Amino acid sequence: MLRDRPAKDTGWRLFARTVVARAYPRIIGTHRQPWWMFFETTLPLLGVSAYALIYRALRAPDEFIGLVILGGAMSAFWLNVMWAMANQLYGEKQSGNLPLYIMAPNSLMAVLLGMACGGIAITTLRAVAILVLGSWLFDVRFAVTDGWALAGVFVLGLAALYGMGMMSA
Repeated sequence: MLRDRPAKDTGWRLFARTVVARAYPRIIGTHRQPWWMFFETTLPLLGVSAYALIYRALRAPDEFIGLVILGGAMSAFWLNVMWAMANQLYGEKQSGNLPLYIMAPNSLMAVLLGMACGGIAITTLRAVAILVLGSWLFDVRFAVTDGWALAGVFVLGLAALYGMGMMSA
């Protein structure tokens, strides 16, 4: 007796499964090498600390040091878009796998969105570490008056940034 074949995914279901499938290696890959977590958080914090110490040496107001810490945390997302996503597609092109991405029956935007979602999950860890450790090391206090507005601007900024990364890729 023949078994019934599972229904072929199409439309939004295929799109969603492609996004999850492409985000999975980026998220799981960090758990395979725990030392990457150390380097992903410590090395960017060193750069932020250097700029914060420069501002302290220049006797700049403490608000500037807070802006340095925020800029360091947000530059983690910028570097993920420009370095990790572009480098991934360049590596796929060099290894000959990019035509396979293009010929697959799924959307290339779903592949790029999956890469972006996986990158956001990893980069958020780096950004939170920079914010927490940077504000602790340099005794910077952040006052959030409207959390919903902050979350909205952050999500819209990430959508624009990753959309630009998808266009450049």
